[in-house]
Amino acid sequence: MLESPGYSIDFYTGYETAFIESIKQLGSKLWKNSTRKTSRPKVNLLGLSIWNRYLDGDLKELKRLFDLCQIDVNCCLFANNSLEEFTNFLDADLNVVLYPEMAKNAVRLIDMPYYICENLPIGFDATEKIFTDICNLLHTDVSPLLEESARARALSWFHLDNIHQISGRPNGASFAVEGSPSQITSYSKFFSEYLGMIEDTADILETNAELVFADANTIAILKTRHAPFCGIEINNPSMGYIDLLPKTQMGVTGSLFLIEQVLNGLMSRI
Repeated sequence: MLESPGYSIDFYTGYETAFIESIKQLGSKLWKNSTRKTSRPKVNLLGLSIWNRYLDGDLKELKRLFDLCQIDVNCCLFANNSLEEFTNFLDADLNVVLYPEMAKNAVRLIDMPYYICENLPIGFDATEKIFTDICNLLHTDVSPLLEESARARALSWFHLDNIHQISGRPNGASFAVEGSPSQITSYSKFFSEYLGMIEDTADILETNAELVFADANTIAILKTRHAPFCGIEINNPSMGYIDLLPKTQMGVTGSLFLIEQVLNGLMSRI
């Protein structure tokens, strides 16, 4: 169950406040000194939470991509991490902050090198940049990931070109995003620069966009207006759609899934 309060401080501030208090209250008591058992570099991921619509799939994809780069994920703090992972937090070589608004201040309190993502790994360009930067910091090879990303780009282009020949889309299609600052920036950048779509910057409840990326609450409110749009969930709470297989909107696989959602959403309106 995930509450959707409309009062008190915002979610991001609350998350980081809890993060800082956990470091102060629990870190010194529970964190063990490094007991490295592998020679491969390790990273901790910071900023993911149960608010993410596809948390399990996001974690699976990020771990898979790091593995391609010969890097292990040590702990994904506050995102279904185990007590053992928490106590071994200091085994990592680098803290990776995915959502700056949720961990950029807290990470500076930890005596460990850190990397703050400029954008989320949403889309091919952002994913390639993040992993290239991290591989450079940890002296590992990013080329297997770049090769996979190139193949995924080719696959996406094949379908994008087919749909464009039929309908002229997704170029020029309007979209709106509701979410964290990192999400709004990252999704908008991918849709605008890679897919040629146009962002509607009106208040989310006043949007006339063809595609709306938000949580189920916002999508449900917009549907009461009987507006002809396609709602795509990026955060919890959800409409209750059951995912038997983990899905993700992050990384290489997530880029393809997002393009799939965009194309099917637009085609459903024709």
